[in-house]
Amino acid sequence: MRSGRSGRLNSPRAAGTSIRLRSSANTSAAIRSVIAKLSGRDLNFRNSNREHVVRITVASFLCILVSVAATTLKADSTPWGYDGHRIVCSIAWRNMTPATQIAVQELLNQDSLRFQQFEEACLWADEVRGDNPEYDRFTTAHYVNLPRRSDGVDPESHCALSLCIVQAISEQREILADSKRSTRERLDALKWVAHFVGDVHQPMHVGYGDDRGGNRIAIILAGQPTNLHSLWDYGLIAHSGLEWNVYARRLGYDISPVDRRQWASPNPIEWADESYSITEDTVYEFPLGSEVKDEYYYRNIQTVERQLKKAGIRLANLLNGVFDV
Repeated sequence: MRSGRSGRLNSPRAAGTSIRLRSSANTSAAIRSVIAKLSGRDLNFRNSNREHVVRITVASFLCILVSVAATTLKADSTPWGYDGHRIVCSIAWRNMTPATQIAVQELLNQDSLRFQQFEEACLWADEVRGDNPEYDRFTTAHYVNLPRRSDGVDPESHCALSLCIVQAISEQREILADSKRSTRERLDALKWVAHFVGDVHQPMHVGYGDDRGGNRIAIILAGQPTNLHSLWDYGLIAHSGLEWNVYARRLGYDISPVDRRQWASPNPIEWADESYSITEDTVYEFPLGSEVKDEYYYRNIQTVERQLKKAGIRLANLLNGVFDV
C-alpha cells in the first residue's frame, strides 16, 4: 500500500467546480452533439437513501448515433464504456491463447444476444445497468470510491456497504472458473469480468467519493458542458480521432515483452491502487478555475493508452488462467 500524500492534490476541488477544455480545430461537430446529449449523466451517483445510477441505454445511444450520422460520427464520440472497452477487449482477444479463444467463443455462442464479437460482449455490463433488478447488486461494482489521502484500496472498509469493483472481479472470476456452475452463470461472469477489468483501469473509477469519481467536477469539452469523469471516460480517447479497432491495433503493437512482465500482477487490488495513484497524481493537475487547454490531453494521453494496454493484457491473462490451464 502507498503512504498517504500531502500536497497540492490533497486540497479537494469543490463540488461543482468548473474547468474548461479548449476545443481544438480537429474536434468535430459530431462529438459536440454527443457530449451535449451525454452531459449531466452522473455515472457513480450516490445519495443517503439508496444507490442510484443514471446511465445511457443502448437504445438511447443508437438514437444519438442516428442524430449525428450526417456529421460522419466516428469512434471518437463514444465513451470508455464503449470504445474504451472495445479497445481493451480487442487487445485481450489478441493475447488469448487459441484454447481460451475457443472457450470464450463457445460461451458467447450460448448467449441469446448473439454477440458477433467478444468486444461487443464487453459492453453488456453497461447495457443492463439499472434495467434489470436481477443485476441490481452490480450497480456499484463498476467502481470504488475512496476518501482523499487514502493509502490505497481496502475492500474491508471501502467496500463494506456494497459490492465494489475489486470484489466483483474476484467473485466473478471464481464463478467463471467453476465448471459446476450453469452456463448462464458462467456466461454472465465472463461478461462482468471483461467489463470490470476495463473499468478498474480507468482512474476515475477508483476516485474520490466526495466528488463522485469526478462526476461533480464540471468541465467544458468541445464547447459543451460535461464533467471530469466523462473526460477520462471518452474525451481523451475521442481526441485521437481514431476508429476504435485502428486504435486497438496500434496500442497492441506497442506492447513489449517488458510491459507484459511488468503488468503480470493478477491482483485486482493492485490494479485499483495503480489507478488511484493516477487519480491522486495526475487527473486533478490543472489550475483551479482556469481553462484546461490541449496540454492536458498531451500530458495525459500516454497514461490513458498505458491503462488500456494494461487492462487488455491483464484480462487476457485472467481468461487464459481460467480456460487454458
